[in-house]
Amino acid sequence: MTRYLPSVKRYSWILLACIAVAIIAGVLILRSMPPAYVASSTLVVQAQSSATGASALTSDPTRGIAEANMYASEVPSRSAMTLISRLYPELARRGYSTEYLMRNVTATPDTNAATVTIQVTARTPHDAVMVANDVASGFVAYVAQQAQKQLDTLRGNLQQQLDGYQKQKSALEQTILKTQATTTTTTNSGSHGTNTPGALGVAGSNSSSSNSTTTTTSDPAIAVYTADLASLNQTIVSLQAELAAMPTTAVGDAAVIQIAALPDV
Repeated sequence: MTRYLPSVKRYSWILLACIAVAIIAGVLILRSMPPAYVASSTLVVQAQSSATGASALTSDPTRGIAEANMYASEVPSRSAMTLISRLYPELARRGYSTEYLMRNVTATPDTNAATVTIQVTARTPHDAVMVANDVASGFVAYVAQQAQKQLDTLRGNLQQQLDGYQKQKSALEQTILKTQATTTTTTNSGSHGTNTPGALGVAGSNSSSSNSTTTTTSDPAIAVYTADLASLNQTIVSLQAELAAMPTTAVGDAAVIQIAALPDV
């Protein structure tokens, strides 16, 4: 071994050069790839039960898990991130565009609970906390907005049906009035008298008689129209009650239950 030491000493500069090159390369890589900071927040989905009665006021865990899976796929979508960027302009000012959020935000649903974990990557710890919390709060607003659109569509459809039935009712009422106007009632009356001459010096006497005839003509279609009108009124009342019971403002079923904090980055 000792006979190789002179050769090793002679070419030691090559080893030192390789070490120096490796150090320089590592520094360049670190500078080109700045450190990434990861933070997470958590959403819960409280899906309302589809049952009727008192149980309708409770949440449905099975339905909530299904909706959580659906929401997890929607979190990094362009439509959701566009709304979040509009709600929180500070994200764009810090350099986190819609495209950045779509690439660096992930959402993972829990398999046993109706929760979604949102994980984000940012350039600084403070930015990671900001992005994680803004995405979580923004997605809650996104869910509420989608629910409001569905409610407005449903109310619009009911109002359109109601307007249609009310037009039918108005037209049917006009038809009934026209039919009644063509119904004729004829009354004939007459009278005649007789004179009985009296004896000489005695006044005569008069007697009279009268008769009348009444003719009424009715259209049997009026009964049908009246029954149709009653059915239309019942439908209109039912639609009005359904529309009155429907809320004007929708509430989303997603909420933030855990926000990101600096110690957790």
